[in-house]
Amino acid sequence: MKGRFTLAAINKLVDGFNKAIASKYELLALPKSRLKEAQWKRVAAYHTQETAETKRLSFVVDADLTGKSGGGAAFESSRVVTQFVVVMRHCGRIREIRGPERIVRYVVV
Repeated sequence: MKGRFTLAAINKLVDGFNKAIASKYELLALPKSRLKEAQWKRVAAYHTQETAETKRLSFVVDADLTGKSGGGAAFESSRVVTQFVVVMRHCGRIREIRGPERIVRYVVV
């Protein structure tokens, strides 16, 4: 297997990736009146990350996966994120969209 991950490690990372996407879109689904200040800042950051290419697509960025955006950390480090992305791109499960502000968006295929 690419990246020398074990099957158990891949499954754990996939679960973390799915949780990161689920938590992001659960937060985006909440009405503005129910959001606290910190949550509203995260929602505003999510909206600035969206581009015309990513409209109607589920995506996350590095900060969402490593916990730097205020959510829970799905991965220990950005090195693990990079290795995981290589494996999942190879399998055709995600793709990268590089855009303005040097942000890489990982889109679920």
